[in-house]
Amino acid sequence: MEEENMFARFSALILILIALMSGSLAQAQTDALRSEASTLTRQISQRAAELASSSPDLAALRSDLISMRESVITLEGELQTLLAEREDQLSRLGVEVEGESSSVSRQRDSLTTEVEQLNEALSRTAHNLSEISRLEGEIADLRRQRFYSDISVRSDMVAMPSTWVAAWNELGAGYASLDDDDRLIVQVEAAESFSAITALKLVGALLVAVGMAVPIRLWLLRNVVAPIGRAGHDSSLGVVVGFAQTGIRALPSLLAMFALYHAVQLLELNSPLFHIPNASLWITPCAFLITEAAVTVFLSTSTPVLPFQMTHQGRSAVLRVLILSIAGLLALDHFYSAEVNLLAGLETLKVVESGLVAILLSVLTISICYVWRRHSAPSDAENHTIVDFYVPRPIRGIVVLVGALSILGALFGYAVLAKFMATRVALIGGALLFGLIVREAIKQLARFLTNRLLRARMPAADGSDLMDFWVGFLVDAFMLVAIIPVLLLLSGLELELVERIMVAAATGFSIGSVKISFIQIGIAVLSFFVLIAITRLLQRTAERRVLSRLRVDQGIQASLKTLIGYVGLVIAFMTGVSLLGFDLSNLAIIAGALSVGIGFGLQSIVNNFVSGLILLFERPIKVGDWVVTSSGEGIVKKISVRSTEIETFDRSSILVPNSELIANSVTNWTHKNRLGRVSVPVGVAYKEDPQRILELLSRIPSMLDEVLEVPEPQILFTGFGDSSLDFELRVYIADISRSLITRTQIRVAIFKLFRDEDVEIPFPQRDLHIRDADTELVDMFRKPDADGRV
Repeated sequence: MEEENMFARFSALILILIALMSGSLAQAQTDALRSEASTLTRQISQRAAELASSSPDLAALRSDLISMRESVITLEGELQTLLAEREDQLSRLGVEVEGESSSVSRQRDSLTTEVEQLNEALSRTAHNLSEISRLEGEIADLRRQRFYSDISVRSDMVAMPSTWVAAWNELGAGYASLDDDDRLIVQVEAAESFSAITALKLVGALLVAVGMAVPIRLWLLRNVVAPIGRAGHDSSLGVVVGFAQTGIRALPSLLAMFALYHAVQLLELNSPLFHIPNASLWITPCAFLITEAAVTVFLSTSTPVLPFQMTHQGRSAVLRVLILSIAGLLALDHFYSAEVNLLAGLETLKVVESGLVAILLSVLTISICYVWRRHSAPSDAENHTIVDFYVPRPIRGIVVLVGALSILGALFGYAVLAKFMATRVALIGGALLFGLIVREAIKQLARFLTNRLLRARMPAADGSDLMDFWVGFLVDAFMLVAIIPVLLLLSGLELELVERIMVAAATGFSIGSVKISFIQIGIAVLSFFVLIAITRLLQRTAERRVLSRLRVDQGIQASLKTLIGYVGLVIAFMTGVSLLGFDLSNLAIIAGALSVGIGFGLQSIVNNFVSGLILLFERPIKVGDWVVTSSGEGIVKKISVRSTEIETFDRSSILVPNSELIANSVTNWTHKNRLGRVSVPVGVAYKEDPQRILELLSRIPSMLDEVLEVPEPQILFTGFGDSSLDFELRVYIADISRSLITRTQIRVAIFKLFRDEDVEIPFPQRDLHIRDADTELVDMFRKPDADGRV
């Protein structure tokens, strides 16, 4: 017994020690996270102080803030995880009860303190995130202010000769400084002696460069590019083929540039002027080579690529020269501005270079607008007019206006601003042209695939047009979303700002208390249309594979199909609304508001909708029924939400409100079944024997295949007419929709039978009595004619 007590005391002691150790470790973890949060707060405060200084390093501050944001987000996640653990432990302890042990009380107090500290740290991280966002916004504002102040500052006028003289003197001083340093423009910094392997690599790289640039390129152009262009220029994949031609045409030159770059790396060439080892130096000529290949392919007159066709050879050649001149000028400007150290510190020379680039670019873009106008050429093959691809007039007007302003700005002291405007116009124009080509290529490829996969399942004309419309719409939407950030970047905005704009547009931005998220809207719209498509698929499957095999009546099939559509529409609507973030419980409030509107202005609409549901459930009329209403008579073609479509026998459509079909009497010839009675009246002369006529008429039903034997036909003697004995033949047919044809057949059979049996069918006769007539007129009518008749 004593041993058991000793074991129990030892176990309790161990448990107390473990609780104390775990509590100490937990507190240490909390303190470490709180310390990290405090450190980040101090660092953010330091960056705020640096930003408030007279000349802050904005790039370094922005980089520090980005890393701090990541650290704060990571810390926030760790704090939330730890807080959830502590709150879970605290909930397990429960509320304090009388007589509990002191260790449990101490643990509860410790956990409560930790939870408060963690909440305080979380509020501090939230404040840090908001402070980082504020500082990033200030940095972005300062950078934009600096940028706009730099490009809007007025400098020396390029039109003045003194500006050119000063620029020439600066250029000479720059070269003189290079001569004083005894440095070559290009120098080799390789090892003292080349190994044999290095020499072989160098020779091989140079041979590959020369081979790719001349013989292989010419062979590919003659044997691959030209045949592809002749085979595909008039096909439905002309632009896709044009892309393939562009890639094949530019590939040898790009491989030659890569081999040349490898040779330069082997030689370890360097220069105080050129950043030769940098890969970015080689991107510019590669971009120029790709542009040259694309312009040659898409502006060709021998193998035009629809819809970018060019029929005038001279105009095509001029456009190629102008576009390649712009590309070459932009490449040289990038080369001198980013990769060459020659302009470092030479402000006047920079002004002259900016002015020249602005003027040349403006002249070239204005020339393109003048040449690339609307031109038409007659087509002998199809005897109609072909319109060349052209730049629309509004875009030409904007380009000409900006070009003229750039030229004036460059001449009169705003060279930097003029260069910015001219380069933006050229780059944005190139991006839009490239986007148009990509858009047309995606459209052609999508239409080709839809033709192969879906076109055979759709109606010939309407289905093709509808499919082409949706393909074009989706491609245009995709290209619009893709090209917007590119245009924002090319317009001069920074990459970080563009990313923030796109993220805000995608994830959501607030206008007052309303948060708008394009991603959420897109997901909701996509989900809605996907569910609608699934509903249509279920409708078709139920109609073709289930209901038709069960031999369900056509009207019931239409009702079930419509009900499936209504249910799918409701589910799709509710799903879309919930994905947009609306609380579905608030729909009760909306329904209450709508009830007021229903009580006043929507009575007719709701009445028709409810009547439509009654028609679908009770089915007093169904699709395919022959009905007679006050609005007309015909076949029910469709029962929709508001009205029912009835097609008359004259092939005109009557749209009858559903409420009218419920409230008023409707004659339905095919409600239960299609069995119907046909009655044909006939009259004979008074001299005929009625019993004989009844016997003759009884032969008629056996002559016709449409007439049923059961129920039996009926022949009735209905009365004495003004000039005839009236009879009626009543027969039953299986399909009442053939009643008119059956009546015609019965009348033809009666006529033939009566003619063969010499039965007289009378026509109405009248006796005319004339009173108080002129005696001379009476005598004239009584005078005998040549035959002696009066």
